Amino acid sequence: MTSGRNGSANTVRPKCTDLDRTPGHGPRVAPYVGVVPPTPADVADQLYARWNDDGLSVLTDSVDPDVELICDPLRPVESALRGIEGWNQWVARWDESYETMHITIDGLIPMGAEHVLALVSITATPRSGGNELSWAAAHVWTVRDGLIARWESHVDLALARGTLL
Repeated sequence: MTSGRNGSANTVRPKCTDLDRTPGHGPRVAPYVGVVPPTPADVADQLYARWNDDGLSVLTDSVDPDVELICDPLRPVESALRGIEGWNQWVARWDESYETMHITIDGLIPMGAEHVLALVSITATPRSGGNELSWAAAHVWTVRDGLIARWESHVDLALARGTLL
């Protein structure tokens, strides 16, 4: 008994190649041409990288003009900020509150065609001085056409999942 492959058994049946189709099968489909659009998870990953490198304000070019930000999931109506003006208010809150900030992505979980659940760990130094703060959060991103259409922050993973169900 010899080891190895039996080359004679690896033949292609006639009419089963890429050039000739087996009778009964449709025509060969051309490969996808063009740029494959990024998934919401890809977009979120890129946004966190930019946020860490250059601050939150640089993401303004990635914001849908009708963006909705839910700052407090326990009071979604009262805490909602909308549009570019709302985005600018939200950015100012973060920038006024923290001297430094770093977000570590612990996981990105696709939740449909437009949503991604980001599990993150955040470390930040308050502008008022004091010790560095650390906390975990779940961010729910809605991404449309590569832009941030909605963002909400949760500290309760079950509540974050519930917003998408």
